[in-house]
Amino acid sequence: MKSRNGTAVALVAAGVCLYAFAISIDEGDRGPPPTFHATLADASMYADGGAHVQVVDAPAGPHELRFVPNGDSPRTLTITASGEATSFEGTLSLVSERQGTEAAEYYTWDYEGPRLVEVGSAGPLEVRVDPHGQTGGSVSVSLYPR
Repeated sequence: MKSRNGTAVALVAAGVCLYAFAISIDEGDRGPPPTFHATLADASMYADGGAHVQVVDAPAGPHELRFVPNGDSPRTLTITASGEATSFEGTLSLVSERQGTEAAEYYTWDYEGPRLVEVGSAGPLEVRVDPHGQTGGSVSVSLYPR
């Protein structure tokens, strides 16, 4: 009998925790979706002269470049964004940072360089990602409104 009560209490507690977790994840807390996003994982995704090019509808205002790189990502990326009142070009370099201790060592990667893109007016924006021929690794590139 005690085993059944303990199981029931554990199930109710788990249900309460799951409910609390579910209501804490609210779409409004995530912020606006990205204006541009591309996960570039192989050479076929860089069709236009060795670069990935995509035209998106962008709202006016400041935007921030964000990346999800890894150790195999291109060492250098040049990002250009051009539109009616927008002209941005930035070259970013992949950097790694050692984390942890000697017993549990790992590395994290990120791109260093300009990240702020000022979109002058709403409308079509051409985003170009050029890996300078380094198309073997993967990287995700996003442009988020601030």
